[in-house]
Amino acid sequence: MTYPKTVTWVALLMVGTAGAKATAQEGPDNRTLTFDLTAVISGSSETDFDDGGTLGISRYWLEGEMTRHISARRSIGLSLGAGRSTYDFGDGFAHSRDLDIDELALAVPIRFAVGERSGGFVAPFIGFAGQTHVDFDDGASYGALGGVAWQLSPDLRIGPGLGLQYSLRDEWDLFPFFVLDWKLNDRFSLGTGSDMAGSRGPGLRLEYKPRADWTLGIEARYDAFEFRLADDHATPGGIGIDRSIPVALTASWRADDRVQISGFVGAALAGALEFEDTDGHTDSRSDYDPAPFFGISAKFSF
Repeated sequence: MTYPKTVTWVALLMVGTAGAKATAQEGPDNRTLTFDLTAVISGSSETDFDDGGTLGISRYWLEGEMTRHISARRSIGLSLGAGRSTYDFGDGFAHSRDLDIDELALAVPIRFAVGERSGGFVAPFIGFAGQTHVDFDDGASYGALGGVAWQLSPDLRIGPGLGLQYSLRDEWDLFPFFVLDWKLNDRFSLGTGSDMAGSRGPGLRLEYKPRADWTLGIEARYDAFEFRLADDHATPGGIGIDRSIPVALTASWRADDRVQISGFVGAALAGALEFEDTDGHTDSRSDYDPAPFFGISAKFSF
């Protein structure tokens, strides 16, 4: 069993928010149809590579999800997202050509009851991440995530999950994760959810609610973004991997049941950008200094 070098966007969907909070709790009234639209814009300040040159990263993401609530604890959804990540390199970096990475993702999250005090979910998905002009087949990955969470007490929901992904290396990766939703008291909670919607990986979040419409938080995640390189790149047809540990402060304001605005600011720690050739050999690896980042997201529900 190997842990994949990339945790897809769907991991953010399921491991982050939906995985923990949709497994055992009750949803809207039976036979209702809901729509969610989320937009994210994020960027980083320029930071230095250890071996020379500079790096700046920006990203935007737009995601829509339609959910059919079959009953209070059963639903099926369709989620579609698209975006772009841009890597700006300064003079002195070996691969000085800037990168525009297009991203697409389609998932079908399914939620169901497992007994009276637990619930489960499964989410088949297909995604794409590749430099501009890369064919879809060359940058596609697919698989499924699933898990179960038990309501151990009125304030604690926890359980295991498992993901299976066919990666850009044309091999299957199997990886475990867990979901957590723990209300510590009336104001503090701990969980695997995220308000840092620019992150793609699993992590942990501590949040504080000073009042009903505001939520503050601190979170850390593991972000490993893998993408296909174009044939005219210095590593033609290879794979790019951007790894880091983003740590962020977040704030969310919920205007009403339909609108939520979130912001985040932090730094990507232990960052490294790596390029592999088509044989899986590392062509180059460059570590970069802590990269301050910031972003904002808006979610609209209908």
